[in-house]
Amino acid sequence: MADSLRGRLVQIACDISNQLRDVAEVSVEEILAKGVDQFVFVDVRPPAERDVSMIPGAVTAEEFARRQQVGPPSAGHPSAGHPAGVDADHADDGPIKQEGQMIVAYCTAGYRSGVFAREQNKRGQPVVNLRGGLLSWCDQQQPLTTADGQPTHRVHVYSRMWNLVSNPYEGVW
Repeated sequence: MADSLRGRLVQIACDISNQLRDVAEVSVEEILAKGVDQFVFVDVRPPAERDVSMIPGAVTAEEFARRQQVGPPSAGHPSAGHPAGVDADHADDGPIKQEGQMIVAYCTAGYRSGVFAREQNKRGQPVVNLRGGLLSWCDQQQPLTTADGQPTHRVHVYSRMWNLVSNPYEGVW
């Protein structure tokens, strides 16, 4: 069963890569070889999907966009350096990534994150796509957390047709 799931996952990842040829990708294997701490993960899925699980430490696309707009604080004004509509109490002070880290966008299978990466690259922000998305992450038995940081094996997969996760993971839709 796991081999047939893996085969379907590989085919989906290849199909998505072919549709997004202009978007650089990184595989889970490459991430693990370099060390997860060398990457910043951006979850581009909608809240209902993120509420099920996320890659530990990932930021949402909304948080990524907001923090990219944040400039250095200026003396004398508590909201200086923050984009319009974001007060200092609700904005993170630091940059989204540290020097040398690569920004990796992900979604369930890689298409939506590939489109996100393409748009960010057009804006001059280098972002790569996680090849195979969360499905590949789970295939490599990597951890997931809930929105409140608790470990989980549940992953949002759209529908039964997209349920390409094997034990110990549980696909939900």
